[in-house]
Amino acid sequence: MQERNTARDAVLSVLPDAEIEYLCHDSYPIFVRVSLNDKEIWKNEQRALFRKNASRREQSISEIKENLRKVMTN
Repeated sequence: MQERNTARDAVLSVLPDAEIEYLCHDSYPIFVRVSLNDKEIWKNEQRALFRKNASRREQSISEIKENLRKVMTN
């Protein structure tokens, strides 16, 4: 759940009025996917957002934000 919240917070920091929809699957490997209007913004393994992987987590958060900004300016 912390990974979902991390991705959600990254999205809301760029798009504060975004409506977030969660689709959960119980299959392995577990991926987190961020999309906007059916366009994939970011996708990576769940562990890319783990707090214990701080540098990888920060990189993932930055990628989500950067990719959202790119989509919003196009």
